[in-house]
Amino acid sequence: MDISLIGNSETLVAILIVTLVTLLFLYRIVYIKSKTRLDLVLLLGPCGTGKTSLFYLWKNRKVPDTVTSQVISRGFVLKEKGVDEEVVDCPGHARLRNVAYELIPRAKKIVYFADPSNAKEAAEHLFQMFVLPKLSPKTEIMICQNKTDMYGTDVTDLVNQLNKEIQILQKTKSEDGEYVGVEGENFNILEHAPVQVIAGHACVKSASVDQIEKFLR
Repeated sequence: MDISLIGNSETLVAILIVTLVTLLFLYRIVYIKSKTRLDLVLLLGPCGTGKTSLFYLWKNRKVPDTVTSQVISRGFVLKEKGVDEEVVDCPGHARLRNVAYELIPRAKKIVYFADPSNAKEAAEHLFQMFVLPKLSPKTEIMICQNKTDMYGTDVTDLVNQLNKEIQILQKTKSEDGEYVGVEGENFNILEHAPVQVIAGHACVKSASVDQIEKFLR
């Protein structure tokens, strides 16, 4: 048998193996990227803050009666306003938050509903989100104070309360390796969160949600 033929065959097999490995590697990269693409808008926050009402306002184009949901609502409800991402309303009950955590890696934007009456619960939830490795650094969050008929449009008090509660959590959680912000500085959610965070207001009951829609666009 011609030795050169054997050598050529071995070379061909080696080239084929390298090609297959390269293709598998490229496929894995593309697959991972497709699985973690940012294609969702999440509505999060404690129960009764207006998430589900906002979702159905967008879906049905009218302000609904007070609604409480224990299941996820989702759909492409803002395409006419230039928002191509699917909007997902996640239940606010603490026992159901694992569902939201599974979706966080795909969140392009998060509208987080809170108000002074539930700032402590909201701060605990936000802190856990911030220390999650699943949260993409490209995700943007809007802290939204709903019910401006009750609390007004100034969100300063809410932001200050969130900062205070997260500062307390820093002291109790840092021993477990969970920490956000800059050591030695008072925590400021608008400056020290691991992603971009802004604060705004809305009144879903009166369909005054322009700031939210502007944020999503």
